[in-house]
Amino acid sequence: MHLLTYWLTFCALCAKASFACGKCRRLKEMRFFGGAGPDSSAQKCECRRDGAWPLGKVGCTWQRNGRKVCGLLERTARIPAIAPILYDEQTWLFCGVLAMNRLEPEMTDLPAGGATSVRGDMPIIAIDMPVMYEDEGQEEMGETTPHNDSSDILHYGIRAHLADRPELDVRADLNVYYHLIDRWSYVSPDLAVFRPSTPLGRRLRSYRIGTHGPAPIFVAEVLSQRSFQQQDLSNKPVIYAQLGVAEYLLVDVTGEYLPQRLLLKRWQPDETWIDCQDPDGGVTSTLGFRVILESDEQIRIANAATGHRYLRPNEAEERVRALEEELARLRGQQSDRNA
Repeated sequence: MHLLTYWLTFCALCAKASFACGKCRRLKEMRFFGGAGPDSSAQKCECRRDGAWPLGKVGCTWQRNGRKVCGLLERTARIPAIAPILYDEQTWLFCGVLAMNRLEPEMTDLPAGGATSVRGDMPIIAIDMPVMYEDEGQEEMGETTPHNDSSDILHYGIRAHLADRPELDVRADLNVYYHLIDRWSYVSPDLAVFRPSTPLGRRLRSYRIGTHGPAPIFVAEVLSQRSFQQQDLSNKPVIYAQLGVAEYLLVDVTGEYLPQRLLLKRWQPDETWIDCQDPDGGVTSTLGFRVILESDEQIRIANAATGHRYLRPNEAEERVRALEEELARLRGQQSDRNA
């Protein structure tokens, strides 16, 4: 009981901490070797860094052919410092997250300094997915009117188009937690279309992939100074590709950050993208809608099959106001007749 209490306390204190080896900062992979755990007698490289771990030390385990291969929590990006537990003879457990078995040919000849040889049944985890905390440091940076207008048009237009498909859920600015190891890493796409395993509640504030359902099938980002700094053109394409997002839409009505102004990226099985754009400069989604840029330099959502153009939010308000005025006029005429 005391051991369990100690472990839970340790996890709570270390959840947002991070360890990084100064000389291995360029390393983009994190590897764990069965039998070569934190208190292993395996030879350490010169960039070893100790940490307050109940099970041992933090540091690079060995060096081969001039390339440092680090065991334990060493990575370029920030990840939660959660100590691994030796779950059984062949499996490492990270606070409930099971390390995946993965064998790479170049890792089959570990040195004989106490490290265990890598076999197909030995646990190795190699996570190369970027870590993002999207709004960190930008809480007070506002958005421009073109960005807000484009985001609203996308949200209401695509939601109207998919209204008769209840299996799909359209969300705007929803925090999507995606990382297997860093459970606090998230992105907040301007718009995302999900196909959840169960219906999502209207009050849902965040979406965790694997808990609420799979990764979104469509995401859209409207570029601006803030969103550009949030890596819409750098890390996010990598993240979305590794998650298997089918379509990634980029919108920049100003052309300042995206010369094409509209660009649809389609996912490929090798986790790359194909850039797609229609001859008229618009884009067409496999979900059956088009996004076009009209003469007023605002986007419009249209039905790809019928050509029907969905109202923008401001146009819908004007239509409602006009109908209310017409209804009031008709009621006035009826009152005059009755009098």
